[in-house]
Amino acid sequence: MKKILTAALALTLLFALSAQLLASAVEPSADTSMFSDAESDTSSTNVSGDESSDTSSDDSSDTSSDTSSDTSSDTSSEPDPEPQPDEDDTPFDYIDGYLYGVYPQTTVADFAAMLGEAGGELTAPDGSVLDPSSSAYIANGSGAVVGGNTYCVIVAGDLNGDGGVTPTDYLLLKRYILLPESLTLSEAAVRCAALNRTTTPAASDYLKIKRYLLTGLYDLVKDEAIPCPHEKWLDADCEHAKRCALCGKTEGSPLGHQWQSATCTKPKYCRRCGKTEGEPLGHKYKPATMTTPKTCTVCGATSGLPVSQQSINSMIRGDRGSANNNGMVFVNNTDYTIPAELLQKLNNKIKQANDDLSFYVVDLNTYATIGYNIDREMNSACVVKAAYCLYVFQQIEKGNGSLDEILTFESRHYYPSSGTIKNSPFGTQFTLREVLYRTINISDNCGYYMLVDRFGRDGYNRWLDSLGVQYLHLLRPTSNWTSVCTRDLAIIWNEIYSYYQTGTLTAKTMFNYFLNAQYNYLKVLLPGYQIAHKSGWTQTTFNDAGIVLEHSEGPYLIAILTSDREGNILCPLAKYLDEIMVDYFNWLD
Repeated sequence: MKKILTAALALTLLFALSAQLLASAVEPSADTSMFSDAESDTSSTNVSGDESSDTSSDDSSDTSSDTSSDTSSDTSSEPDPEPQPDEDDTPFDYIDGYLYGVYPQTTVADFAAMLGEAGGELTAPDGSVLDPSSSAYIANGSGAVVGGNTYCVIVAGDLNGDGGVTPTDYLLLKRYILLPESLTLSEAAVRCAALNRTTTPAASDYLKIKRYLLTGLYDLVKDEAIPCPHEKWLDADCEHAKRCALCGKTEGSPLGHQWQSATCTKPKYCRRCGKTEGEPLGHKYKPATMTTPKTCTVCGATSGLPVSQQSINSMIRGDRGSANNNGMVFVNNTDYTIPAELLQKLNNKIKQANDDLSFYVVDLNTYATIGYNIDREMNSACVVKAAYCLYVFQQIEKGNGSLDEILTFESRHYYPSSGTIKNSPFGTQFTLREVLYRTINISDNCGYYMLVDRFGRDGYNRWLDSLGVQYLHLLRPTSNWTSVCTRDLAIIWNEIYSYYQTGTLTAKTMFNYFLNAQYNYLKVLLPGYQIAHKSGWTQTTFNDAGIVLEHSEGPYLIAILTSDREGNILCPLAKYLDEIMVDYFNWLD
């Protein structure tokens, strides 16, 4: 109770003193009396004796102490310090020592700016210190000091640690998901792949990264799809409606094709987009007469020359034969008869081939012929290269090219299988001489495509028409392969031999290539013979054609087309036909 009274008295004295000081400032003359009154009032209020003494003593001590303490505290205290920036002052998330929320292709400078004053030293995944002003990408697995703590930076989707997201990252994650035992990823790589910020990426994550790469319509940090803005539309065409280039959304309907009917030389095609359907109708020729060339009854196109202006080719075109001889071998332009024993060998091969073959032999001196199914259309395979190379050599002879000109191997020339040009990098340059040599000598497919690209199809097709060739035309815009019959091959090889006989250097070069061409199936069973040839084969075709030069009586043309991929028909058949020609030459003597 005493302490309470003492405290109350102290407060009373403090207030009284304050009032006196205030009054003194206003009325100096009254200050003394007011102070005396205050003392008098205080004295009369307090109890007397020991109690008064104790109270006075306590009041003086306590008041002085309290006042001094409060005054000292108020005047000497400093303002509270500002809090230091920390993780909460950055736009990122911090989980188990990892910093999340960094987008791919964020530069080190931008990342440092986003950390602001909370950021400290930045280090690369290898521990080297990064320049905070660098324009390089901040890589997944980098280190960052934030708020005094060190974190491992997670760049969403950056598995390979280059700071961006590329198809490499997509393939790494796909492999990790599908074949986890084949790939080990760092903890940072695993975490950047798990877009939901767990420690286990899922198959859906690599699909999200794929969408990000293909369309850009996925936020890898927020792990959510981005609505397509439909800013880039592809125009409608014949088969597709107007559509968004990013998400595929369509509007309206396809335009539809505007078809133009097929003609003799062109298939049915769309006037709007150029798409084709089916095949050209083909010419319907009526035979040449002495005064008029072969003429199409549909379009009026002509082919070749009148018979009166032709030489051996006119005989070949007019030779008796058909697409189906029904087992009958024809011998024309001679009274010679094939001996029964030799004829039986031919018939055995015809039977063995199930009648699926064609052969034709022409004596270049007497025009005598032996033929079977000479008009049957069959797959040409690479025998077409003989015709096209002859065309090229004749163009060079006319000044439309040079054996020394340079051709460049490009991607559009690539065609697999035979040849060696395919092994060269795109951009490799070859002389026209080298391309022709490889096309003939080793049947180089890429070389053939380079020749067609250089010399074209239209002039070649017109040239074939002028010779009266029925097939071998290149009519498909994206393919250099065609069909043939043995009558056509006889015409071509007669032209090859006739050109060789002109004796020009270019003609001799060409014929020498054919003489040394590899894969000579005509001489497999006639190894001592000299035969200029060009063969061709596929998985279902085995063909060869050329000129046999061995006999003193004169060379003969030979062409054989079969569907036997092993050569079990062609090679023996070439030998049997030569036996007949030997007998024929003996008969002539």
